[in-house]
Amino acid sequence: MKNFLLTGMFIVWASSANAGIFDGQTLQYTYLFPDQTTEYSNAPNGNYLCCVGIEVSPITDGIGSLDLQSDGFAALFTDSGGFNPASFNGFRITDINGTIPSFTSFTLGLNTALSGDPSLSFDDNNLYVNWQNLSWIPGEVDFNVGVNAIRTLGRLFVDSSVQGSIAAPRRDEPRPVSE
Repeated sequence: MKNFLLTGMFIVWASSANAGIFDGQTLQYTYLFPDQTTEYSNAPNGNYLCCVGIEVSPITDGIGSLDLQSDGFAALFTDSGGFNPASFNGFRITDINGTIPSFTSFTLGLNTALSGDPSLSFDDNNLYVNWQNLSWIPGEVDFNVGVNAIRTLGRLFVDSSVQGSIAAPRRDEPRPVSE
């Protein structure tokens, strides 16, 4: 029985380890302008289920689209233009349900669209992209996201332990006696 439970826990761990951090998660997209606390009304602000194609289109004011992916996201631009100068002109992605482990890194990947690097920041549940005063051309900007792997494995172990304890009888429970 122990081998069966350990095998089951390994299968649960292995299948979860291959899943991306955003797969199946609901993320909130909010465009912020002219500062980091003001929601911009001419954007498709709202909650989006991750990894079902292009989730956010346009990003704002008819500009580009955002593709949420397993371990990050990509901004796609099909025309040219520029973002207005302001203390903040960009967006926030939020783990609205608190189901993703704490964000631990947020980095820029491929950038074939912007005239420079956007300012990136993050906290446990939010990712911020500020591209104020940058211009863009047709292309792509990729963003990579890291999470607390120890918390992920710890949460998985607890989830697996709970599943295992439901399936396995407790040692202190009386066992049926065969007659």
